Amino acid sequence: MTAPTLTEFLLARYAEDEAAARDALEQGSEPEPEPWLAVGWPSSEHPGPVVLVGPDRFLAECEAKRRIIDAAEDLHSRRFILEALALPYANHPDYRPEWKPWGGE
Repeated sequence: MTAPTLTEFLLARYAEDEAAARDALEQGSEPEPEPWLAVGWPSSEHPGPVVLVGPDRFLAECEAKRRIIDAAEDLHSRRFILEALALPYANHPDYRPEWKPWGGE
C-alpha cells in the first residue's frame, strides 16, 4: 500500500472528523446548551479522538479546511499551508515527520 500524500492524509482526517461530528448529532448526547463532541488525535496515551467542540461548528470547520486545501492548489506556499493544517494531527499514526512545518521545529 502506498503511503498517502499530505493532501490525502488531511482529507482522510477531515472525513473522520466529519463522521464523528455527524454521529454526535445523531446520538444527541447533549451537555448543556448543545451537543459537544470529542475529535482529534492528541497522544498515544489517548489513542481515540479527544477535543470538545460543538458539532455544527466542527462541521463548518471541516468544510473550511477543505476549501483552504482547494484554494492552496494554486498558491506558491501550498506546502506550508498543508503542513500547518496537518500539525494538529501530528500524533496520528499515519502522520509523517517530514510533514512537520517550519523545518521540524
